[in-house]
Amino acid sequence: MSNKLNLPVIFITNDVKDDWCNVEKRSNETRILSPKDDLIFEFKHKTKKQFWMYSFSQFLYKAKEILNSEITNEALEEVKNINIDVAKNNKLKFNCIYRSKRMTTADKTMFYRRFLRFFEDGTVVGVSATAEGNEISSWFNHNYEDRGVYSIKNNEIHFKLTSPSGSVEYNGKIEDGFIYMHEKSLINGNESDRRYSPIEPI
Repeated sequence: MSNKLNLPVIFITNDVKDDWCNVEKRSNETRILSPKDDLIFEFKHKTKKQFWMYSFSQFLYKAKEILNSEITNEALEEVKNINIDVAKNNKLKFNCIYRSKRMTTADKTMFYRRFLRFFEDGTVVGVSATAEGNEISSWFNHNYEDRGVYSIKNNEIHFKLTSPSGSVEYNGKIEDGFIYMHEKSLINGNESDRRYSPIEPI
């Protein structure tokens, strides 16, 4: 696009990742200080044009400051609050159980759900059950047999749950309060995509 229009590019994003930009955290807000040097270099090398990044709220501030755009302080504050809400919704919750949609067994004789619980020490526990979350909440402890250790970078989450019957790999992201997972069984090779919703606090 930059080559086609023969223009520099300002990239506006609220998906602030520290692997493509330098960031600064101010209370509840994460600000973009600059794109990573290698990103600037690659863009300039391919297009011969300049490249920069802002979050949406930063861009509005700059537009008001440099272009004298008619943007009210109320609008700037509203955008800032939206960014804070989004950040909160992309964080893992530790005081609840995450539950998948209802699924049927292979023989189609009963329904069941998949449940996940995360602990602040990095432990994750998984349960498949026909009961609902409040009926099985006592199962979600560090000693449950189907467990693993999760890792998080930005809103991406990865872990492997291991039980006596084998292991399942989970790779996904936290978005809008939900967890979207791609799951791969190392027992039978089956793969599936599931959305997990937070339910009642434990």
